[in-house]
Amino acid sequence: MDSIRCRRAQPADMTRVKELVRLAFEDAAAHPEVIDDIENEPWFSASHWLVAEATGRVLAATGLRPGSMWMSGLAVPTSTVGLVCTDPEERGKGVGAQLMRCAGDFVQKRGDVLSRLHTWPARYAFYGRLGYAKAVNNYLNEMELHVDAVRPETLKRAEEHLGRGVVRPAEEKDAERLLAIYEATFSKVTGCLSRSVEFFRRRIARRPKPWLWQPPELLVVQHPYDGVVAYAACSLEGPDPAIQEIATFPGHVASALPLVAHVGSEAHRRGQRVIGIWADMWHPVGWMLRDFPIHGQTDVGLLFLKVHDERRFVDLIKPVLERRAARPEVKLTLELAGIGEVTVGEGQDVRIVADVPHLAALFYNGVWLAGLMGEGALRIEPGTMAAHHAVQELFPDTHAFRCRMDGY
Repeated sequence: MDSIRCRRAQPADMTRVKELVRLAFEDAAAHPEVIDDIENEPWFSASHWLVAEATGRVLAATGLRPGSMWMSGLAVPTSTVGLVCTDPEERGKGVGAQLMRCAGDFVQKRGDVLSRLHTWPARYAFYGRLGYAKAVNNYLNEMELHVDAVRPETLKRAEEHLGRGVVRPAEEKDAERLLAIYEATFSKVTGCLSRSVEFFRRRIARRPKPWLWQPPELLVVQHPYDGVVAYAACSLEGPDPAIQEIATFPGHVASALPLVAHVGSEAHRRGQRVIGIWADMWHPVGWMLRDFPIHGQTDVGLLFLKVHDERRFVDLIKPVLERRAARPEVKLTLELAGIGEVTVGEGQDVRIVADVPHLAALFYNGVWLAGLMGEGALRIEPGTMAAHHAVQELFPDTHAFRCRMDGY
């Protein structure tokens, strides 16, 4: 094969990029109207694509969206890798691997600390060879809200919390406010991604995007003095009615009640007895919804992380580990390949031997501790029960997840 050159995509490349997306993803090919408009979606504009070409022909492409991912309250500069697609005739020739290595160079030059991606089992080994480490997130199976079983006292509480406020459809002028509500709700949740005002403008306009093929309606709670304080993304059309996302300002968490009650009443009016809701007890407003008849359970999924600036990542998480180590009075020594020893806290001596990518997976969600040890990617010294318990406190289950509207 002729020499492959990787570069940033240009607007003139987008026709070919769309063709590659359709060839690579059957579900995308089933929505040609969405793919035709892809460059107008903030996450998929031409400036967020890389392409690999030979003899002037684009052979592969990948989306590379800059932004932040929140991890235990830290906004970590992170590139999200998505829609990696190679011409079927060129697969197995190393084109995709070369493109991903090029993507890593771009991420590093841009100053992002991490990159992240989701993929399917057949590609796990491919990304592992490229330096991506498995991490675990909560895959929130759609919970069921049983509309007919909502108790009258729950509806009364919802009405009281709404007070003089109103529930209304979101308008374009609300986009900036919705972004602020989103960040206030999810910036403390590990795994959630930063967004933009334009993202919300397009959602308010009900513009579909890849993996959000049927855009939800955005509803808001507006109070006469505080303005818009909460929103919900809901869809009661089609075979799978659901509340896909719900968020509030911290001081207005009770506004989640009238939002859910409003959607439930509308579903009841349409004759829908059960609707989905993407919120469980670990959701930032999930505790407020406990009086609603919501049933189901979460599962786990895999995320893949790559650390592009190891020293900076360790420096970012060190203050968090210092705060955590003070509670159980632990002196934690991280023995990290390529960096050396990093120590935080005072007290019981505990040592973790690992490399930085697997430390990142552990920090992302401590529920993966046993998996990392089973794979031989991490070792705890001493091998006592007390040491293991200390590590579990230092690296807790963060219930990491990504929001439903953030498919990429």
